[in-house]
Amino acid sequence: KNRGLVAAKSGIVARLRSAPLGCAFIVGGCDSEPSLYRVEGDGSATASQFATMGSGQMAAAAVLEASLLRQAEPSPEVVIEAVRRAVEAGIRGDTGSGGHVDVVFIGEEETRRYRFAARP
Repeated sequence: KNRGLVAAKSGIVARLRSAPLGCAFIVGGCDSEPSLYRVEGDGSATASQFATMGSGQMAAAAVLEASLLRQAEPSPEVVIEAVRRAVEAGIRGDTGSGGHVDVVFIGEEETRRYRFAARP
């Protein structure tokens, strides 16, 4: 079950525990099934259905919850649009954030990269 992603996440966590990098990030992928982990700067990791991080995380989480939790199996297009809107909500709450949104969709058969101009 998700051996490749779990092994990668375990390696990252071990590295952070032995020599902290002072950063946190989200790791996602699809081996036998999709997985998503929120990895904190201290090396702790939490599996999650969706994750947000940073100064705009509360606004982003609200958008994701409103967009996705009511749908049993949202299409990739619906998820990509929800993620774009969530990042934009986070950007609006942090004046130091950038002006574009990068989304990487990792599917069973393909990986697609998107770059959107952030809408204010």
